[in-house]
Amino acid sequence: MHPVEWLREVGCFGAGFYPAARHAAKQFFTLTLNSESWARAGKGLVQQFMERVALPREGPPVTTAFQQQKPIDALARAEADLDRFWSKLRFDPALEQRYEAYSSERRNRTLRFWLVFGLLLRLLGLSTELAIGGDMTAYGLAFRVGLLVPVVLVSLWFLSPRYSPATQGVAATAAPLLCVVGICFLGSVAPAQDAVRYFFLAGVNLVAINLVMPLRFQHAVGYTVVAVATYLFMAFSGYAGVDPSQVVDIVFVYSAASVASLIVSYRNGIVDRRAFLASEKINAQAAALAHANEELQRLLELDALTGVYNRRYLDQSLKMRGEAATSDGVRLGVIMVDVDQFKIYNDRLGHRAGDNCLRDVARAIVANVRAGTDVVTRYGGEEFAVLVPGLSLDDTQALGERIRAAIEAMEIPHPHAGHAIVTVSVGVASGMPETAEMMDGLLNEADVALYRSKRLGRNRVMRADAPESANAERDALPDAAKTAA
Repeated sequence: MHPVEWLREVGCFGAGFYPAARHAAKQFFTLTLNSESWARAGKGLVQQFMERVALPREGPPVTTAFQQQKPIDALARAEADLDRFWSKLRFDPALEQRYEAYSSERRNRTLRFWLVFGLLLRLLGLSTELAIGGDMTAYGLAFRVGLLVPVVLVSLWFLSPRYSPATQGVAATAAPLLCVVGICFLGSVAPAQDAVRYFFLAGVNLVAINLVMPLRFQHAVGYTVVAVATYLFMAFSGYAGVDPSQVVDIVFVYSAASVASLIVSYRNGIVDRRAFLASEKINAQAAALAHANEELQRLLELDALTGVYNRRYLDQSLKMRGEAATSDGVRLGVIMVDVDQFKIYNDRLGHRAGDNCLRDVARAIVANVRAGTDVVTRYGGEEFAVLVPGLSLDDTQALGERIRAAIEAMEIPHPHAGHAIVTVSVGVASGMPETAEMMDGLLNEADVALYRSKRLGRNRVMRADAPESANAERDALPDAAKTAA
């Protein structure tokens, strides 16, 4: 909450003590001169640069350790603020909103209890007016039943998160403030020997509120200022018809005790906010641990060189996607992509150039499949496998052709190839596998179609229309041809 709004809220209770100008200046110099702010800004620029130059990945978005650390750092700064000699008892807006959600209902539940409990005590106090007799009975009924009961009932209604903190504060303090005024009034109309007793009860009410009711500190300050001023006025103005000399000791003692009770209210606010920060820190650390586990799992499933999924993930995904396709009654397509004459490329240009080539091929494949639906994996070496659920064999072949054409269009120079550029051979298969064996068979069909593409001249897409004949052709390939492919 902005400091001006904070002052307005306290002003609802007749007191304002937070220096908005000082707070604004403090914030300005903190932002402009704090070295940590510049350090965080520098880390942010580095993080943006790394995200822009990083290899596009088929996996989920990456949440860095630095991003996970930010909530924990914010909680540490909030806790450091509470450790100061005088804390403003106010977090940054986002954290303050979570704190209100954490504490509001619990606080209101406690306030409702004490309002009802206090009302019962005030109704029991009617026995004092009945014992005195005379007009005191009518005054007691008018105050305790006719006035206090409706105010408490209305206050109970407004003690809800549906209403603003200022409204809740007024609802929480209206009945206690009315008790101070009403009890002092009863003391003014009571016989002289009973007046001191009423001012004593009003003083007890004045002090007890800050000790037992979990008011927000600014609300406690507003209540105390207004209540003490009213208490002193009723005692010394002569308006209440009470001899000040009879109540001066009681009034000053309880007024001083009421102001001192603000220390208890302040410390209670610190303790409650510390408990909230401890809870938030546990949640933040648990979230950071969960993200770290997710990141570890992601790293276990991704190929470190190309950034696409690895063979381990393919084995898991093949079963999962196959079962999903079978249950949905749709086909599952497999595309096998192999870089032509990659061994020659790697031997002539070196492993670093070979790694860059594989990264470029992986980028091209990822860019031409359906994001979030198709699964791109590195099958091994220079071979990639793509799972494409929901496509017929013709559509799977068209997707394979698009991938082949995209890689050819990159025109990566090849030191020893017919077209002098890097090309790929593609094999595709599609079916509705119902068992694990059928899933493995579908992958094998695409692999056989891939080798048919190699045998027929490379840089083409072949489909597995006849698995039996395709297997025969695969087995008929000489070992030298398989190695050179």
